[in-house]
This record gives sequence, C-alpha cells and structure tokens, in this order.
Amino acid sequence: MPERYTLSNRHEDKSKTSKSNNVLASPSLPASFWIVLVVVLLILSNIITYFVTTSLINKKAQQSQQKIDELQKELATVKNDPSNPNSANYKDPGSTTNSVPIDTKNKVQDAVSNNKYQDLSELLSSEVNVVIGGSGSSIQSVQQAIDSLNYLNGSSGGWNWNLSPEQLSQLQQGSNAQYFGDNAVIGISNNGYVVSIVVNENGQVDTIFMAPTPQDAGVVTTSSEGDE
Repeated sequence: MPERYTLSNRHEDKSKTSKSNNVLASPSLPASFWIVLVVVLLILSNIITYFVTTSLINKKAQQSQQKIDELQKELATVKNDPSNPNSANYKDPGSTTNSVPIDTKNKVQDAVSNNKYQDLSELLSSEVNVVIGGSGSSIQSVQQAIDSLNYLNGSSGGWNWNLSPEQLSQLQQGSNAQYFGDNAVIGISNNGYVVSIVVNENGQVDTIFMAPTPQDAGVVTTSSEGDE
C-alpha cells in the first residue's frame, strides 16, 4: 500500500530541504571586494617593481660614474706623460702661449719660498697632476697636492725665480719640457731642487712638477771637454 505523507511529514521534509539549501548557499563576498583586492595587489606590485628598478638603475649609474672618473684620471695621466708623443705639449713648451698673471706668480713664489703651501689652496684646480721627476706622477685632490708640496722642504739656501736663458733652455729641451712652458712659475733652489707650478688658461694650477736635482728634472748635462 503506497506510503502517504501526512502534514507533519511534509513539514519535516520542508524543514530538511530548507536546512540543506542554507548549507549549500553559504554567504559569498561581493564582486566589488574582489575588484578592490585586485587593484590593491596591482598597486603593490607596481610599487615593488618601481623601487627594485630604481635601485638597480641607481647602482648602474654609480658604477658608470665610477668608471668615467677612472677613465678621466687615466686620460689625464697619459696626457701629461712626458713619454707620450700625443701630448699637446710633448717636448714643445713654446706651444703654450698663455702667461701667468703677475699676482698669481707672486703668490706662488711667496708660498714656495716661505713653505706656506696652504696659501695656494685657492689657486689649485679640483684635480692636480703632481709629478716627481724621476719617480712618477699622480692625480691628487687640492689637499693632497698641498701635502705633496712638503717634498720641497728638502730645499735650502733660498729660491731663484729669475732663471737665466741658458737654465730655461736646458729645462725646456729636456725630457720634461712640457712642464716648463710660458704658463709656468719655475724656480731652482740653492741646493738644486727644481719646481714648476703650471697655470692653465682659467688661472688655476693644474700641474705641479718637482725634482731634487736638475738632472731629475730632465736636464741633460754635457760631458766635460776632457772626456773622450
């Protein structure tokens, strides 16, 4: 005999169906939430990418600038190398036509004669080529160049700043001729130290040449008449 549903059965079945539907129909997040989440994630991703990219670019820029600085220093060294035939003033001091202003000349002579090298700080360019005859050269900062001038403390007996044509000619025809042009303040101490302070077209000292003897400055001495 077919089973009949009573009113109570129908009510019970309806209650079960309602509970089942409630379980299946769990609350869902609105679409706007997902849109906002995606936008936030995209923004965060772009920010991270920006900072990472900026950091890499800055690092590359620093490395490139460092290489440029190194190349400039190497170029300056090569340019002033007395053995470099491509130097603008290679053994040809007459090619430099600018002369040293009288006030600059007086200041250089006074600073060297009285060992007051710090007084030259305002005249020095940001990078100075310091050359020691017979030893080598290096590009130095203003303070380093001033400290290097202490090399001249070994001189004695005062300085001669009015060299004879013969003395100038010997220096200008030697192996370091490019440091003894018309744009240089040149002096020789009583015990033989040689100094040449080279002033560029901007009125700044960009090269300092020093040597303990004229021979180290590049002067070639002639043999005595009795030598065979």
